[in-house]
Amino acid sequence: MKKDLQETIQKTWTEAKQALQGIEEDIGRRFRQTFQQADLIHQSEEVQRILTDLGRQLQQSGDVLEKHVQEKLQTVFARVREPLFAELAFLKNQAEQLGQRIESQLKGDKGTKVDATDDSSDPDPDA
Repeated sequence: MKKDLQETIQKTWTEAKQALQGIEEDIGRRFRQTFQQADLIHQSEEVQRILTDLGRQLQQSGDVLEKHVQEKLQTVFARVREPLFAELAFLKNQAEQLGQRIESQLKGDKGTKVDATDDSSDPDPDA
């Protein structure tokens, strides 16, 4: 499951980055068309400067977006991971307690009854 989730997220992230690159290219293409239609192409140094500035701003916006998405993904992973670790710790504890009960029974201690359904220490009784 973990690998499927990672693969899905990686695929989605790659597609999002490709979409963002496509948007950047489209914006640049539209600006060039606008400059050509407005006959500003003759002022090539000024047009080039504007396009360079636009490209830089788009790159910075993309970097900010990428950082924001990565932070959100880390938050989501933490939210998923914490309950799973808590559940694993609970199950480990239950297994250890059951093992001790079984061991006690095998040693001949008749005072302890083995009850595999005892869930009195369940951290989430509604689950």
